[in-house]
Amino acid sequence: MLNALNILMLEIYFILGLLSFAGIILGLILGMIAPEELKPGAPWFIKLKNTIFTLLILILLYYNIYNLIIIPLIIFLILYWYRGTLGEESYMLEYSMMGSLFGMGYYTPAIPEIIGLIFIYKITSGSLLIYKNNNFNFLIKSICLRLIFYILGLLLPLMFANV
Repeated sequence: MLNALNILMLEIYFILGLLSFAGIILGLILGMIAPEELKPGAPWFIKLKNTIFTLLILILLYYNIYNLIIIPLIIFLILYWYRGTLGEESYMLEYSMMGSLFGMGYYTPAIPEIIGLIFIYKITSGSLLIYKNNNFNFLIKSICLRLIFYILGLLLPLMFANV
């Protein structure tokens, strides 16, 4: 049964999740301010994204409270590294996994670190997004689609939570 404190904690959790997603908007702004830096920086952004994702997995494995999350974390890591085979639709998998990782982080004491890493991850995603396509309508549509999949991933762990 949900009491007032649990509801407040879930509201804060959801707001922090959306704030961590706001990094994509900052990445878009940075890409608009310095478009000449995107081409030489793109390979470094991709390496940074991969490093951050792996670091998120390692943090969650370190603070593994429930042994059941080891299997999904390993599956996420494997799917993340092979997501390039999905083509353009890989962002659906990527953002669902990021939301789920944030959801799993809810049960660890490392939630501030996880929020910070996801925020930085989203900055690199936003910069790469504007590097690939500079069309404003495409960017708005793309952000909305990514937000939907991020929220779905964010809600997934809550469906199984015993709050």
